[in-house]
Amino acid sequence: MNAMICKDLHLYVLIILCCLTSCKKENASRTHFPNAVFVTTTMSELPTVYVDGKLFTGELWSNDDRTMCMEIKDGQVETFTLYHMNGKVANIQYGNGDGNNFDEFGNTLSETELDHKYPYLRQATERILKQEIMPNVKQH
Repeated sequence: MNAMICKDLHLYVLIILCCLTSCKKENASRTHFPNAVFVTTTMSELPTVYVDGKLFTGELWSNDDRTMCMEIKDGQVETFTLYHMNGKVANIQYGNGDGNNFDEFGNTLSETELDHKYPYLRQATERILKQEIMPNVKQH
């Protein structure tokens, strides 16, 4: 009986390691904020985004691969999404200025409610902007 439990445990550990390895590989191919250059004429406008000197199309992620994502098309920011620790959308902003806020269960919140209930989101946003995005903003 113990031999069967050990065999099952080894199989279980192997499956978990395979899952972790495959997830790591998927995230390793993501493009992160520090790899991009954000070009703007004023700090109040959305930037044009370049990666490797070319207009970028795709997703840009925070270095932790889970807190913040921008969807970019032809260098233009289409959406900016902030995520709760459980992976659910906390805030989504569209390039036209519209947006929505949600609690960790998907219920709609006002911006004030989001800030009050989830102060860690404001802190994470400020940290990511300061450390990962602002060093790569170029004004023209």
